[in-house]
Amino acid sequence: GGGAATVSGAVDVRAHAFEGGNVQLRSRVDLGPAEVVASGGTSASSLAKAIIHQISRWETDHVQGRLGSMYDSMGDTMLKSLRRVMPVTRTRMDWNVGTHRIAKNFATGGGGEKRG
Repeated sequence: GGGAATVSGAVDVRAHAFEGGNVQLRSRVDLGPAEVVASGGTSASSLAKAIIHQISRWETDHVQGRLGSMYDSMGDTMLKSLRRVMPVTRTRMDWNVGTHRIAKNFATGGGGEKRG
């Protein structure tokens, strides 16, 4: 009849990130089927409101919740497994900029102080 419907759907998410490499994420959430009943009568507008309410619940409970928890854990789990622990040179990067400047000065012959 005009007061009830069965609704279902799916959300496909495809995200792309470039972090020194090509990382793509694909996720699919299947929703339903759910029986939706119009409250307050059998009119088409009542049924449409009930369907919109069901879709909003799915978005909040299933889609946004899952995506939020996935993105929260992504750096600790998924992306961490893709990153190299050591660079290709097999030596750790020394992030002390001063050390690099001193080494560069000595390599170019400017390592000593000039006295005038």
